[in-house]
Amino acid sequence: MRLKLSILLVAGLLISAPCLRAQLSNVAVVDFEGAVVQSADGKKASDKFNAAAQAKQTEIEKRQKELEDQQKKLQNGARTLSDPAKAEIQRDIDRRTTELKRINEDAEKELQALRDELLRPIAERATRLLQAMAVEQGYTVVIDVSNPDNNVLWANPKNIIT
Repeated sequence: MRLKLSILLVAGLLISAPCLRAQLSNVAVVDFEGAVVQSADGKKASDKFNAAAQAKQTEIEKRQKELEDQQKKLQNGARTLSDPAKAEIQRDIDRRTTELKRINEDAEKELQALRDELLRPIAERATRLLQAMAVEQGYTVVIDVSNPDNNVLWANPKNIIT
């Protein structure tokens, strides 16, 4: 009987040991992207990025308007224009459509590269600060909740250190 009781006691301690360790773990939650973008340097970088994005958007809107004008010209002249004139306008529309697609793709790539260029140094500095803070505070793990596709289903707001 004592042997069974001793075995049960030891088994209980072995099973509960990881639970006790988990309870002693110190977990923190951070919105890393929010912290980077909302910092003073992040706001400056964001302003620079937004200005570049606005310039690209203005250029794209201008090209879109030119394309729409050509489409209207073809539509309005459907009865009065000669077949060669219609074909020429259609070629121009096709060329402008292709240009617009390329401009959009190039703008996306350029803006992503600019965003990375502007935010990378800030993110690197924030990472160093976060790591130092995690060591200083004795965190076992720091979880980033800025990406909604991560595996964090719930985080206690008391643990957010952003």
